[in-house]
Amino acid sequence: EMMARGNRELQPILTRALKASERTGDLTHQLLTFSKGGAPVKKITSLENIVKDSAEFALRGSNVRCEFHPEPDLWPVEVDQGQFSQVIQNLVINAVQAMPNGGVVRVFAENLKLEGDTTLGLPPGRYCRITVKDHGTGIKPENLGKVFDPYFTTKTADAQGQGGTGLGLSLAREVIEAHQGRIRVESAVGQGTMFTLKLPLTGTSAKK
Repeated sequence: EMMARGNRELQPILTRALKASERTGDLTHQLLTFSKGGAPVKKITSLENIVKDSAEFALRGSNVRCEFHPEPDLWPVEVDQGQFSQVIQNLVINAVQAMPNGGVVRVFAENLKLEGDTTLGLPPGRYCRITVKDHGTGIKPENLGKVFDPYFTTKTADAQGQGGTGLGLSLAREVIEAHQGRIRVESAVGQGTMFTLKLPLTGTSAKK
């Protein structure tokens, strides 16, 4: 009886530990994939579902909530669903870490027709633009150009080891560029940070 009760009490702890291990394994796998030059395995899918589900997953257990503002009739996109989900999770986790006292992260998704973007080096065409905006601590101007560097961070690791490296944002940029898209960041100290990514529609989705 006592052993059975002990096992029941241990179960939630073991489940959490296993899930944490799986997440770490996923990140390691993604990094290894990119280091070996692995290409995304793309499927046409609903951008709205990926963004909403990924953001909600990243916010579990935090004191931050998400306001998602998708444009009606978003064009379908052709992405590696696992990789793209990781991008959204990493951007939302970054927003959570920037708002230790809680708050709201706003995520926007919209259709975009580009005549060409010389700043980001994007050709003309149809794109989806996703914006992840927090009102957290912000990033100092001298650090803004370093946020996508793999081991740059201004955060110290917490008890779970979260926040100790810049791998999340570095991975996000790797994924978006592997999808022929671009990601940029704007920030003001004490006011917040905004990540904007532009993802081209390719293959069948571009013809709709």
